[in-house]
Amino acid sequence: MQLSNFTVHDRVLLFIGFVLVLFFSSFHLFNSPETWMDEGLIIQSAEGILETGKAAVPIAPGVWEPAWYITTGFPLTLPLAGTFAVFGVSLEAARLVMLAFLLCLFGVFFLYARRAISGGAAWFGLFFLVFFAPIYGNGRNALGEIPGLLFLVLALLPLIQSGAISRRRALWAGVAAGCAVAAKPIFILFLPALLLTLVLRWKELELKKVFLIGIAGVIMPLIIWAYIQFDQVTLAQVLAVYANPHDVNVGAALVANTKRLLTEMQPLYFFAVFAVWALSYGVRRFRREAVSLVEETVLFFALLVLLAYLRTAGYYRYFFPAQVFALLYFPQSLLYLTKNYGRLFVRAILVSLFGLILFQAYETAFRSWVAVHYDSTRTQELEKYFSNLSLSEEVFIYQAPEIVSFVGKHPFYQYVEILPSVSAGKDYQHLVLSGKAPLVVTPYDLFERESKTTFRQYTLVSRITEYAVLTPPDRSK
Repeated sequence: MQLSNFTVHDRVLLFIGFVLVLFFSSFHLFNSPETWMDEGLIIQSAEGILETGKAAVPIAPGVWEPAWYITTGFPLTLPLAGTFAVFGVSLEAARLVMLAFLLCLFGVFFLYARRAISGGAAWFGLFFLVFFAPIYGNGRNALGEIPGLLFLVLALLPLIQSGAISRRRALWAGVAAGCAVAAKPIFILFLPALLLTLVLRWKELELKKVFLIGIAGVIMPLIIWAYIQFDQVTLAQVLAVYANPHDVNVGAALVANTKRLLTEMQPLYFFAVFAVWALSYGVRRFRREAVSLVEETVLFFALLVLLAYLRTAGYYRYFFPAQVFALLYFPQSLLYLTKNYGRLFVRAILVSLFGLILFQAYETAFRSWVAVHYDSTRTQELEKYFSNLSLSEEVFIYQAPEIVSFVGKHPFYQYVEILPSVSAGKDYQHLVLSGKAPLVVTPYDLFERESKTTFRQYTLVSRITEYAVLTPPDRSK
């Protein structure tokens, strides 16, 4: 699928794909998905870089606390900080940065697919991604998965070319891989996957001369990440949180997530397309047919992500990067496995692929997490509330970090429990517990659960979508 050999049909498909990606990436971008805790913390971390030079979150007027526990690094937070420096801190500015990341991601996937996957299978794979709802669900929010995926594919591009790897290509791949890891630590699994593939092809690629250059390329972004992200924290603290952030029972998680892979729709879909891809790879290896370095690398990466997912809390986004590559290679793998079954059977497979793409298109357009929130008014109502609030009004944001980007110039305090063992603003939580905070904004469901404990000193005075506004009884009269 070389650009110089593009047919009219190729150009039409490229145009249609671009229009669809632009639509699904940008339609009601500021409303959907509704902003939530992780996005709020990442936006604050970027603001912290702008204000202090390090990843940090504001917990009181003029007081910043290190945000080493946020598992999204400078490949996203630096562009966010730069955008905030020009346009101010807002959810809209952050979402526009993510729109740029999404468009760039599909651009590099197009470059990757046309060079690494042959013929019509490349177009099938690309449209499986165009209509893959989790790309937009994870990508329209300011989260680290899409930037990490972008840098991972950028790391693969210089490795597509066969033969010995030059120093320039090794450095490019290393720097991009390091940026992927810094963007989201799940991509650290790409490094052992790539290393295993390189070891299997050591002589073919003449790596002795360039291996250390590639390692140096990986290390450079990690040094920047460590400097910005892990100030005033020990390695033991970082590993304790990153290795098991939700403090799950690993044995129970293995059983529950294995069951999910066989009984819940999205994990089952991922497992099925991955199994087809893995079977195709195994058959080609058994027959001693060629398998490209990049395909072997991302297959090993996807396998490691799958195995890592089994010991987690089970959120679907934890296997999202692997599912993206499994879908990209699924059409090529399925067509390879069925190519000797006769023309009629192959046509039936092609029809089935079209059917799956149409099914994904329907899910993405009407039933996805993004689609069901197109009409959300949370952003507008939060902006309206804080714009009408007196600038002298002091606010306490309790367990709702996503609200901070709406507060503007109001003086505010903040408390948030990120994990059972990690919180921010603990020193100021007593202001709420003692009833000294004059105005508290917190999730409404949290208020309902803890109205007799944490918020016993407060009265509900108003509600902003899913958030409760509380004041002490003597102030609400």
